[in-house]
Amino acid sequence: MESRINFNKKVKMHNVCAKSSEIDSYIDCICFQNGFAYATNRVLLVANKIDEICNFDIEQQKLLDGKAISADNYKKILEYECAVVSEDGVECVDVKKGKSFFYFYEPKEDIETKEKKQMPNFESVFKAEKQKIISTADKFGLNLDNLCRIKNAIYDEGNGVYIQYYENAAVIKPINEFCSSYAMIIKIYQGT
Repeated sequence: MESRINFNKKVKMHNVCAKSSEIDSYIDCICFQNGFAYATNRVLLVANKIDEICNFDIEQQKLLDGKAISADNYKKILEYECAVVSEDGVECVDVKKGKSFFYFYEPKEDIETKEKKQMPNFESVFKAEKQKIISTADKFGLNLDNLCRIKNAIYDEGNGVYIQYYENAAVIKPINEFCSSYAMIIKIYQGT
């Protein structure tokens, strides 16, 4: 019987985030939107279905929707045995580590417009690229470091993945048809 109530510690989405020196945008965060957890660094986009990467109850999963957690805080949350999601963040408890609270990311106001940055619509990015399917015969350069980040950040039951090539991206999905996770690599250059 599993006593851990938290995100799956094998799914290291924080490794995909940009990790700038100061949290200043959603690319430094794990973002929760429409039942998925997203992480990006502007080159990679990883999406995991929330109910596949955690064992929070349905109400706690709903509290995550529209929220974001900094990559550093997400990494720290994974170290705890028990986590509880609230309106303001995630409270964690562990026999060895004690108790900690990690607040959701709150975007800063734009100096000129005085408006807070909005969370990107990650699903629309994926859908837009999916419309531009290309032949697998075309060359597509992949950085091995990015592939390692994806391997550690995507939920996969160990059955392998397939890659679908698009005009400006490659989408990596687990072979298991019941797994909803995916990763996208945005093309920076063409391989030779």
